[in-house]
Amino acid sequence: LQMIISILTPFLAYIPATRLGGSGVIATVATGLFIANNYWEKYPADVRLTARSIWSTLGFGVQSILFLLVGLDLKDVIISNSYIPTQDLLILSGSVIFVVIVGRFIWCYPAAYIPRWLFPSIRKREPSLPWQYPFVISWAGMRGGISLAAALAVPEHTLVDGIHPRELLVFLVFTVIIATLLIQGLSLPWLLKVIGMPHFGKLEDEQEHKSELMTRSAMSG
Repeated sequence: LQMIISILTPFLAYIPATRLGGSGVIATVATGLFIANNYWEKYPADVRLTARSIWSTLGFGVQSILFLLVGLDLKDVIISNSYIPTQDLLILSGSVIFVVIVGRFIWCYPAAYIPRWLFPSIRKREPSLPWQYPFVISWAGMRGGISLAAALAVPEHTLVDGIHPRELLVFLVFTVIIATLLIQGLSLPWLLKVIGMPHFGKLEDEQEHKSELMTRSAMSG
C-alpha cells in the first residue's frame, strides 16, 4: 500500500497544481523534497529497501524513454524554430549553456565554503573540503528529464516579435541537455583522473573500513 501511494504521489502533486494554474513540475519537486526530509523517520527500513529497488527501476525506464523522445522530437523542435536566423540560435544556445555551466560553479563553491567560514559549529563538525570536491559537483551538473519536463509544462503564449516563446524555450533546453551530456558527461571520467579523485576515493574507502572495524569492535565488546 505504501509503495502504491508513493507511485501515485507525483500525480497527486502535479495534477492539482496544473489545474489551479501553477507549475506541476515545481509542485512535484517540492513534494519530493518534503518527503525526502521526513523519509528516514516516517518509513520503516523494509519499505525504504523496497522503494529503492522499485524507484531505481522506474527511474531508469522513464529516463530511457525520455531521452529517446528527445532524439525523436529534436527534428520537429529545430523545424519549429527554423524562422529564427541560425546565428541568433547559436548565440542564444551558447549563452544559455555558458550560464548553466558557469552558474553551477558560482553556486557550488560558495555553498561549500561560506557556511564553514561563518559558523564555527559547522566548521568543527564538517572540516573544509578539498577544492576538487565542489569542482566535481559543479562539473557533474548534467541536465536531463526535469529540465525538459519544466520546459514542456510551459503553456502556449502568443507571438512575441514573431517568435514562439515556448518553442524557443524547448529548443534551448534541448541544446542544454545535449551539450551538458556530451561535454560534461563524456569528459567527466577523464577529469576525475586529472584532478586526482581516485586518491580521495581510496582515502574514503580506508576511513569507511576503519569506521566499520571500530563499530564491529564496539558491538562485540
